[in-house]
Amino acid sequence: MREASRAGKRRSVYIRMALVMTLGVAAGVTMFIATLRSGPATQVTGRNTLAALSELVDQQGRPFDAAKIHGRYAVLYFGFTFCPDACPLALSNLTVALRQLDPEAEKIESVFISVDPARDTPEKLNEYLAHFSSRIIGLTGSVQAIQAAEQSFGVIALEHNDANLPGGYTVDHSNDFIVLSPSGRVLMRVPANLSADELLAQLRTLIPVVEAIQPQARLHVSLAS
Repeated sequence: MREASRAGKRRSVYIRMALVMTLGVAAGVTMFIATLRSGPATQVTGRNTLAALSELVDQQGRPFDAAKIHGRYAVLYFGFTFCPDACPLALSNLTVALRQLDPEAEKIESVFISVDPARDTPEKLNEYLAHFSSRIIGLTGSVQAIQAAEQSFGVIALEHNDANLPGGYTVDHSNDFIVLSPSGRVLMRVPANLSADELLAQLRTLIPVVEAIQPQARLHVSLAS
């Protein structure tokens, strides 16, 4: 009887321990999911990334001088000219926002960086960007240079085959506007699926907010409208 009682007590202890561990894991998972669902955020990284653009060429075929955007706010977008929907929508909304932001838009450089260098030659970029704002700089380059830029800015771009598409493949990629400070540091990522009005609202608040932030600061601010 005593052995049975001891065994029962041990089982009770084990059950309680298992329950505590299960609740702890569940709480951790819940917090992780909540983090994923917390929405877009502004993140100041303090990391200068302009050097990653210096190996690229613009839509005129000229080597890109990163000093062109140093000292100015910049909005970067990684995409490609054969993109069926996300890229033209993002660039169209950016074009509308820049037009309505004028003359404040003069403080912001806009850069479109190809994730499909095999097809996006300087000539192709020039032709493509002619449909959008003349303020947008197009950049392309070697596969290695593009991959280096993607890694530097934390951009994901995955090529996969599809015989039904032009060229037989497409590229799935991150769909964010990446905002740089005048010192070349990443300040925030803005979802590129915002409407033109929503993007305009973000850009209008960007300049006074950025001017108040020290380059070395680290900050998280919600961008949800």
